[in-house]
Amino acid sequence: MTDAERIAVVRARVLERKAAPPTWPWIGNPIIEAASLRASENIPSWQLRRGGRTRDLLAALTFEIDELEMLAGRVDRQTPAPPETELKKAQEYLGQYPGTGGQAGHCELDYSRVMARGIDGLRQDLEERWQQGRGRKAEAYQSFLYALDGLGALPARAVIPR
Repeated sequence: MTDAERIAVVRARVLERKAAPPTWPWIGNPIIEAASLRASENIPSWQLRRGGRTRDLLAALTFEIDELEMLAGRVDRQTPAPPETELKKAQEYLGQYPGTGGQAGHCELDYSRVMARGIDGLRQDLEERWQQGRGRKAEAYQSFLYALDGLGALPARAVIPR
């Protein structure tokens, strides 16, 4: 198969997947979020708890890679929905916490550092900053390290689509 043919097949598959609605909101899963926050209730820093929550949300994603893709895949949009009672309990628990705030889309991410340094290089940079930081600054870097742990877990959960 030529590169042009492979790209045409991958493009057609992307458009087909895009047309199918997701079965469950695969990012921001309230059950994973609630479990993470419950597990961190003894941690006084909201910044650290949010970093742990991001780690746990990312680590729980199923990541698909098409056999024709050469660089990256995508989050599995066909994750089964959880039982309604479990979802309701999680949403009730989360009601006590503030919204996440911040940018949730429509932004251009800068991938240059991760492409140049890799996840291990980013980890090294963050660990150095964390060790030098104090107070809230150190907590912020620690929360970034937690989130990086979640990002690092994605490849281990990669599957070839059914």
